[in-house]
Amino acid sequence: LFRKDSFAQIVSASLEWPTTAQWAFWHLVHAEGIPGEWLIQLLPKLKSSQHAEAAANVLLMLKRADRDPNMNMLRALFSRMPSSDDTFTIDCIKILIEDPSTCKRVSDNVGNLLKKQMAAGDLHIGGGTKGASKKSPQKLSMEQVLAHLEQFTQLCLMKEKKSAEQIFSNSTVLEAFMEAEKNDKVAPLRSKFAQLFAVVNILRDESRDKEQSSRTLRGNRGSGASSSSSKTRHKEEDKEVSSS
Repeated sequence: LFRKDSFAQIVSASLEWPTTAQWAFWHLVHAEGIPGEWLIQLLPKLKSSQHAEAAANVLLMLKRADRDPNMNMLRALFSRMPSSDDTFTIDCIKILIEDPSTCKRVSDNVGNLLKKQMAAGDLHIGGGTKGASKKSPQKLSMEQVLAHLEQFTQLCLMKEKKSAEQIFSNSTVLEAFMEAEKNDKVAPLRSKFAQLFAVVNILRDESRDKEQSSRTLRGNRGSGASSSSSKTRHKEEDKEVSSS
């Protein structure tokens, strides 16, 4: 019924339809089992306040589909302009990280995306290459990604599943933030998103403390086992001496 090359255009057109027509359309979409990757072109365009029906059904599709949080999907989500009134990007990420395996993939991709943006100098919103056409699409900036991540920490930290903490404790994400802290060109962003960087530093310290505690515990167990083995050996030797 639907084709990948025309699906995005149909959905875009449906945004202007009456609510009843949209409901019928999305009922067909769900019945067809459209894969999540068909939605990538739509993600930057949806506005949850204006396109409530479509936004709700996209979230439902992500929840039902086999989640594949690849880099293209994350780029599309982060390409949305950050807004305190629009949590669509955050809602999508929350769905993508529900499973521990996909949570790690999302985290790795976020960390790698930040590293690539620093390496390419894609730091600020609207900071395109000199001489580029005004009509050319803006590159996804580090500022946009950090804005979404800060909103994510504000809405999703300290929850029961600790999924948000897992993202910011991920080694690739921590490496990216450490690079950002050493990069002079990122200084304005560090200042703008000071709360986000503070959260990451706290989680980094907690992760380091847990790792050190775990090592100490393993070391104590090892030394305890060694001591116990030594005592047992000495007792056996004493028995042999006594019997002889």
